[in-house]
Amino acid sequence: MIPVVSWTECIVHSLLWQGLWLWLVWSAGHGATAAPLLATGLLLALWTWRSGPAGIILLRLVAVGVLWGVVGDGLLAAGNLVSYATPNNLMTWCPAWWILALWAQFAAALVLPLRRVLTNPLVALGAGLVGGPLAYLGGQALGAISFPSGQLGGLTAVAMAFGIGTPLLVLLANRWLGGAQAPAPMVSQPTVGG
Repeated sequence: MIPVVSWTECIVHSLLWQGLWLWLVWSAGHGATAAPLLATGLLLALWTWRSGPAGIILLRLVAVGVLWGVVGDGLLAAGNLVSYATPNNLMTWCPAWWILALWAQFAAALVLPLRRVLTNPLVALGAGLVGGPLAYLGGQALGAISFPSGQLGGLTAVAMAFGIGTPLLVLLANRWLGGAQAPAPMVSQPTVGG
């Protein structure tokens, strides 16, 4: 069972995640991703530690998230629907490292901070269909992403990728963490008679 995070910790993790998203994407647009990639690794290590015995589940979900990033974003790039600043020069068939780091972050967030609010696959579908394109529009505004074949086609493809990837990760988190509901708070209840 994963530890239950307080609403304060949920908000702090979410703010860290959003700040790191902004830093990664801005840095990608300026060709300097080393520091935010290191920070992503440190935050993932913190989340793994905070997950306690469920840390292995977090790492499994991160692996699936990164794999989905390789497939989904790889297809977007191969189809010339999305182009990423600071491409992956080691494995040209693979999306940029910073994109994969964002998928890892997102998958890890489903185990702890987002677990309180995102456990329903249908809600995840809606979040992916809307949130994915909004994130890519933000990436475009920060100079990290472009749409070589046109913005409408690119954003439609992004919506499809996130519309599949987000509920997939939520379903796996639900399965591996033991149910569709966020865990109940770990609070001692007084017993009758002693």
